[in-house]
Amino acid sequence: MEKSSSQLKNNSTTTILLAAILLCFTGFAVYYFGVLKKTRLTSIEISHPLPMEQGKTRQFTAIGQFSDNSSRDITNQVVWRSSDTEIAAISNMDGTRGMVNSSMAGQTTITATDQNTGIVGTTLLKVMDAELASISLLPEALTVIPGQKQQFTAMGTFSDGKKKEITGSVIWGSSASSVAFLEDPMESPGLVTSVSAGTTVITVKDPNTGVTGTASLTVSAPATALTVLSAKLLSCEISPRYPSLALGKTQQLTVSGVFTDQSKKDLTRTSIWSVENPGIAKISNDPDQQGVITALAAGSTNIRVKDTETGTSTTTTLIVTAAEMVTLAISPAHAVIPLGQNKQLSVTGTLSDGSKTDLTQDVNWSSSNLSAAIVGNTPGQKGIVISRAAGITMITIKDPISGIQETSKISVTSKELVSIRIETDPQMPLGTTLELTAKGFFSDGSENELTESGDWSSGTPSVIAVMNQSGSKGRITAVSLGESSITFTDTQSKTSKTIELTVTTPKLKAIRIDPKTSSIYLGDLQQFKAIGEYTNGTTKDITESVEWESSEPILSSIRNNQGRKGLATAHTVGSSIITATDISTKITGKAKITGRENW
Repeated sequence: MEKSSSQLKNNSTTTILLAAILLCFTGFAVYYFGVLKKTRLTSIEISHPLPMEQGKTRQFTAIGQFSDNSSRDITNQVVWRSSDTEIAAISNMDGTRGMVNSSMAGQTTITATDQNTGIVGTTLLKVMDAELASISLLPEALTVIPGQKQQFTAMGTFSDGKKKEITGSVIWGSSASSVAFLEDPMESPGLVTSVSAGTTVITVKDPNTGVTGTASLTVSAPATALTVLSAKLLSCEISPRYPSLALGKTQQLTVSGVFTDQSKKDLTRTSIWSVENPGIAKISNDPDQQGVITALAAGSTNIRVKDTETGTSTTTTLIVTAAEMVTLAISPAHAVIPLGQNKQLSVTGTLSDGSKTDLTQDVNWSSSNLSAAIVGNTPGQKGIVISRAAGITMITIKDPISGIQETSKISVTSKELVSIRIETDPQMPLGTTLELTAKGFFSDGSENELTESGDWSSGTPSVIAVMNQSGSKGRITAVSLGESSITFTDTQSKTSKTIELTVTTPKLKAIRIDPKTSSIYLGDLQQFKAIGEYTNGTTKDITESVEWESSEPILSSIRNNQGRKGLATAHTVGSSIITATDISTKITGKAKITGRENW
């Protein structure tokens, strides 16, 4: 049985609808799995171990957390930053990205930023003080006689490589107190008294870390009266015991010999001195300079001295600190400031190593006489002296670190003329006369007219003549075409001001109409002429170049066409004002015309 046309149409509609639904479902699936389900970074976690020690390095790792709940290492994809690079700096260089170098104790915030999304991960890094790594005792080994006292010193070496004396902070002990014992570990730490012949080990222990150190002490039997011929050298002592020196400075070290009879003798000039690390310091063995040490670089080094006769030696540790301030210099040392003006002073500091540095913004400034001048002491304003009244003040600077002071004398004088201004048009027409005025501007901000108190002169009097007589000073006249300079000089300060003027062709200054008045019969004509009067005193017929106008054209009219300009006609009884106007300058001239009846 054949299907009807309506049934076929319904089937087609259903097919199209199903196809549309299938297409929408397919598009949504593509969008969902291709876009909505696309993996994206959601957060960053920074992983690192416990607090690190000063002077150490450590690798930080950035772990990215993504929208599909996965995570991966993105250390080399993020930008690392430290909030305080003086405490710890972090690398962004390929190969070392995320590597932290600690410099000093403290806390800093480490951030890792993904540049594509702007997502930031943070962690707080705590840098601990360097830890004690080892302890050495000085002297390391020594032989004494019963009853002799010996001072031992404990030197700590820390994880950052620095050394420090820790004699008073460790626990002292002797392995054989019957041979030698610690006198008073609290009041005199490290002081050992020998008792009888034998050997003992002097020990120290840091109570915080448990780090230990040892030294050997041998007590020999005393010599009998028959065998003692002379006192023998037992040990050497360097003074100062642990010298500390600023970079670039020198210091005299001395060495004393301790003998078997408990006597002491200065061996400084008869010993040989040496430095373990010559890059840190140098020491002289020249005659009269033996034991003089010079600091070359910050750090620590052992100093050894050896007695040339017996070969007995001892060592000490020298600590070289950073260069310290030696002198301050203010520039200028003595300044003269006119009232109303300011002056920037600067400070140069000379360090113990001979280097110089600008300390203008680092020192503290003060003025002894605030009525004469004040000095800035805030960031960006330090060293700026502001004058207030004529007088003298002493400017004092003080380095807050070294305590060094220096002074500078400041003299504030009366106000001074700073500049002069002459205002005039740079061009003047030939034949004109101008009255120039000179205005002075002073250091205190005041102004004053100086026209009559100075001298006027013309560079080319044949072009521009200038008056310099009292009552007429500054009056100039354009004599001929050309250029000339005009100079005013203040007689007191000798300050001068020069202007350049150009004399141009004469300019129209007035228009005269001839005749001035006229009375004519109705219907008659009257020819008016316009006479131009110029700045150089000359006149010229300008009838044809001006514009003519009648105030009452009904009474009297005037022609304005070329060749007939200025020709007036009376039409009605009465008076009119005839005006001639120069178009370029708008200068006018006027005349009167009256029309009268014909009798």
